Amino acid sequence: QTERVAQHRRIYWIGNPHVYVRDLQAPSVVMRSVTAGWLNAATNHATVNWWAGDNFGEDGMRANTIWVGGLHKWAAQAVQGDRSATVDLTGVPDGAQTVLVDVAGDGTGSGQAADTIYVDRTAPQATTPDAQPTVTPGTAAVTWQTADATSGVLQSQLEVNTASDGTLTGAWTPVGPAIGGGGAHSTALNLSTFRDGLHAIRVRATDHAGNVAVSPPSRVVVDTAPPTITLGPTPTAPVRAVAVEFTVADNLAAHWGLGATRIDANTAPDGSPNGAWMALRPAEVLSVGHHRFVLPLTGLSDGLHLIRVATTNGGPHAGLVGVDTFAVTVDQTSPTVTDVTFTQV
Repeated sequence: QTERVAQHRRIYWIGNPHVYVRDLQAPSVVMRSVTAGWLNAATNHATVNWWAGDNFGEDGMRANTIWVGGLHKWAAQAVQGDRSATVDLTGVPDGAQTVLVDVAGDGTGSGQAADTIYVDRTAPQATTPDAQPTVTPGTAAVTWQTADATSGVLQSQLEVNTASDGTLTGAWTPVGPAIGGGGAHSTALNLSTFRDGLHAIRVRATDHAGNVAVSPPSRVVVDTAPPTITLGPTPTAPVRAVAVEFTVADNLAAHWGLGATRIDANTAPDGSPNGAWMALRPAEVLSVGHHRFVLPLTGLSDGLHLIRVATTNGGPHAGLVGVDTFAVTVDQTSPTVTDVTFTQV
């Protein structure tokens, strides 16, 4: 049995279709590099290089941020691939600081990578040098100390100002060795290439980050010249006592004063210095200027004798001695009378 039934045409419609995508994986971040070495006061930035990516490409990434030492320093929309940014370091303290690159996911957690930069914007410390002249003319023994709390002291070196009046108006000249490391230091300096006088001296210290500090200056006396003695008139006729007249001076008498002055006679009767030197007057510290002493020549034989005036340096350089001499004829023998004939008048 067969039956035919007529029906209306059917039309099917699907409304508002959706595709739901589930992303469970956070973006990936790989740190390529950060600025190496110590960053000093002259370098207030660091360069950060990294790579970022996601399994959904840039659709799976949002904000890209950089933090340095816990401080927010940079932000941009995340881009897949290698990236580079220069970040300002204002406010970042000295020391080893963590650089954190963060890439936020789109509905997932963040991807992160970190590295370390080293910051030292603080100059080292250097004490005022203590410079003391030694017994050798033109030399000094100097002590000082240096320290640096972050990168450490690389080296320190002494500098002397060429001005010989104690001012800072001359050029600063490095002297002595550059001494590595911090702590207490000492060295001996040869300052004989500088003009005699009072010179400023200081310490220049450098840390491993390149920061430089100079200490407050002290002063050191450079003295390489002995006192000067200028003789006055000397006797031309034979004498039994000699008048020794002279003027004594020193270029640094204002700093050192004068040492002792001696007046001696040589016992050689031929005017040479080959005999023994005999003191005519005890050693005495005299003032700068003119002096005159009349001294008996007791103990000297008749003949030509050298008279010596010698003044030592008034500072630590006692080996600097100013000397001048003159010759005098000594006649200690009274005249004799023989073969006298008396005639009665």
